[in-house]
Amino acid sequence: MVKKIVLVIIIIVVSSSLGVLFTKYVFPIINDYEISLKSEKVDMENSEVAENKINESIKNNYSKILQSYGEKEVYYALSDIEKDGTQELIIKIAESDSNYKYIFYKYIDNEAKIIGMINALNTSLYQMSVGKYLMAVNENLDSETVTNIYIENNEIKTEEVSHRDEIIDNKYTQGDVLLNLIDKTNKTYLENIK
Repeated sequence: MVKKIVLVIIIIVVSSSLGVLFTKYVFPIINDYEISLKSEKVDMENSEVAENKINESIKNNYSKILQSYGEKEVYYALSDIEKDGTQELIIKIAESDSNYKYIFYKYIDNEAKIIGMINALNTSLYQMSVGKYLMAVNENLDSETVTNIYIENNEIKTEEVSHRDEIIDNKYTQGDVLLNLIDKTNKTYLENIK
């Protein structure tokens, strides 16, 4: 019987000692972890709010640019050329019957800025799934020129990658996804900026 009482006393002493140790050392760690999780949640919420504000700013900037073209016939598309999470605005406009241009805008320092222009006459743009560039295919009668378009130091750069003077059976080069340009009055792309 004495052994049982001693054993019960030992269990009580050890349990209370563990309770003190648990309270003194383990609870603060758990509490710090809970505070850290709450802080991360607040940071994520603040990050989402900031991202939403940036996206709204991009939409507003790009929308103003489209409006600035007034009554001119303008088509546009959005493409994340650099694959950095921010889409560039690409506008196609006719300056005359034989002079079409693609104008590229990028959201830099809280505003949309022109970063370059290229010829758009008989030229299709393709979004590439691999690589940080667009592919431009210029189809001119029976010839074809393929050019890569990329951004370097916030400027549009081009690099001709092929030229053919003879096209057989109208088989022109194609990229991964044809960039579909829509009329500037259609705000579908702007509404879906991510």
